[in-house]
Amino acid sequence: MIKTIIGVGGMSCQMCEAHINESVRSVVPDAKTIRANRKTRQVVIVSEGVIDKAALQQAIVSQGYDFLSYEYGPYESESFIVKIKGLFS
Repeated sequence: MIKTIIGVGGMSCQMCEAHINESVRSVVPDAKTIRANRKTRQVVIVSEGVIDKAALQQAIVSQGYDFLSYEYGPYESESFIVKIKGLFS
């Protein structure tokens, strides 16, 4: 699994995030997850393989947003352990 993070400028509301998610989904229809976040100005994509940077850039720019950055690497599960006081003592 690959985690791709792209920087996107111009998102100002939830509808912007939805538009970005839809645009990215058109490029990566088999993506496991796509999460646009206007506050961090990022879109995080988890997919089976490396995503074509030019295709992502075209999808973002064609919707009127700024394509700021592109990086990818191996996806590491974001699991966590919740410790409850006194449960294991």
